[in-house]
Amino acid sequence: MKAEEQLFISSLHNSNKRAKLNLLIGGVMGVKALLTIDFEDGVTSIQRNVFNLELEELQWIKIPEMHNDWEVSFNDLISRSFALNTVKADVAKAARKAKITKYQVAIQFGQEWPVRFAEQKARQK
Repeated sequence: MKAEEQLFISSLHNSNKRAKLNLLIGGVMGVKALLTIDFEDGVTSIQRNVFNLELEELQWIKIPEMHNDWEVSFNDLISRSFALNTVKADVAKAARKAKITKYQVAIQFGQEWPVRFAEQKARQK
């Protein structure tokens, strides 16, 4: 682990400190992450809400048009492997709080925010 990463470990897992850190490094492009998560069939709406609230506390941004998709931005000082470990820790923390034991995750890292679009075709009569 790089020395810079060690400085940020405790900060990145505390939402208040993470928000302050983002203010300190404002203007830095950063690495973006897109998270897609699928839960086991028995997960209730209450569990999903608890999970969602916890990810929001950890500074994740819910993609409103999607059911289980999230975005987050890391600063340029963070390596991809550190960002991946942070994503895993955040998801595990939210799942523990919501008492969700089984889930599948896909993560995509990039320099730009994910492109979103929706299409709704008119029904033919």
